[in-house]
Amino acid sequence: MVILANLQVYILIFPFQVLCFEIQAGSYIQTSMFYEPSTCHQSAFNNFLLSIQEVSVKKCSLRCSVTLNCRRFMFDVKTKNCFLYESGENCFSDGNIGDKRCYRQRWLCTEVNCVRCPIGYYGDACQHIIQDCSDQNLTLSTASSFIKSYIRPASNGVILEAKCVYKPGIFQATLIQSRDNNCSEVSFTKTWDEYANGFGYIHSEYWLGLNHVYNILQNHPSFQFYYRMTSLTETKTGIHHNFSISNAANSFRVISAFDLSQNPRPIVNRLFSTYDADSTNNNCPNRFKGGWWFADGPNCNLANPNGKRNDSVFEANIHWLVQFQQTDKIIQCIVVALHIIYTPDVPPTYHICQVVNYNGRNDDGQVCPG
Repeated sequence: MVILANLQVYILIFPFQVLCFEIQAGSYIQTSMFYEPSTCHQSAFNNFLLSIQEVSVKKCSLRCSVTLNCRRFMFDVKTKNCFLYESGENCFSDGNIGDKRCYRQRWLCTEVNCVRCPIGYYGDACQHIIQDCSDQNLTLSTASSFIKSYIRPASNGVILEAKCVYKPGIFQATLIQSRDNNCSEVSFTKTWDEYANGFGYIHSEYWLGLNHVYNILQNHPSFQFYYRMTSLTETKTGIHHNFSISNAANSFRVISAFDLSQNPRPIVNRLFSTYDADSTNNNCPNRFKGGWWFADGPNCNLANPNGKRNDSVFEANIHWLVQFQQTDKIIQCIVVALHIIYTPDVPPTYHICQVVNYNGRNDDGQVCPG
C-alpha cells in the first residue's frame, strides 16, 4: 500500500535552523508490525522522534513529511496516536499490533531534487546506496550514534537493512550480529543456509549473513572484527585486527585475524560450522546451540555469542568463559554485539575499550563501539 502526501510550500522552524522548500510528493510504503515487550523500546536503535495525536494515517504521513529527519511512522487507528521515527523499515509495539499501521518513507523530493532519502541512500534522486556502515556517504543530520540503514554490500547485489554505530571521525561500524535480552528471543540454532544468508529481526535480534559479511570485507583492504558481550555486572570485549574470511565454497574459513602484537589469533583457519554442516569432530554446533568458527577440540570455544538465553547446559548458553590465574569464571551475557569496522590506518587508536573486568581492574582505553 502506498500513500502519497501531496503538499505545497512549507516553512519549517526548528532550533537553530529554518527550512523552506516546496514538496512535490512524499511516498510511503506500508510495512510490517511486530510484537515486542516494552523493554525492547529502550533500544538505542529505536530512533524515536516524537508522538502526536492525528486524525488519520494520511495526516500522520503529512506530519512525518514536515518533521525534520522523519522517515517512518506508526499510527494507532484506535487511539489516533502518531509515532515518528528517524530510520527503520518495520515497527514494533507491546500493545495490540492489530490496531497499528506502519509506513516507511520512500523519498521526499522537490521538483529539483530529493531533500530526504531513506538512510543509506544518497544522490539527487536517492539513486545510490552505501555498501556498508563505514561508507563515507552515510551522513546524518543529527548526532545519532545508533541508526538503522540500508546497505548493498555487493554491486548489483541484494539491498538489506543493518544496524550501524555512527560516530563520524572516530569510527563507523556495521553490526553483523545483535542479541538483547530486552527483546523477544530469536533462535540461533539455524541451518547453514540461514547463517549464510541471514535471519532474525533488525529491531531486535539478528544475524546479518556470512555471504553479506564476506562481500563487505571485499570493499576495503582492512577491517576489525570487534565483539562486545555484556552481563549484569561487567562487559567483555575482544578484537581481531585485519579480519578476513573466505567465501561459502570454502566454509567461510577465517583467513586472517591478528591481536595487538600482530600475532595470529586462535580463530585463524577455523571453518564456520552449523548443526547441519559441522566441520568439527566434537559436535560443537549442537552442543553450543548455534553456529560459529569453532575449534576442532573438545572445548569448542571459550565464548558462545550465538547460544541460548536459559539452557540447562552451561555451554549452550550465551556466555564468556574467563580464564585467569588458573581459575575459570563463566559470565552469563545478556547483550551481545558483533561489529566489523573499516580500519584505513594501522592499528587504530580505539582498539581497547574501557571496561571493568571481573577482578575489579580497569582496562586502559579510548573509544569503543556500543
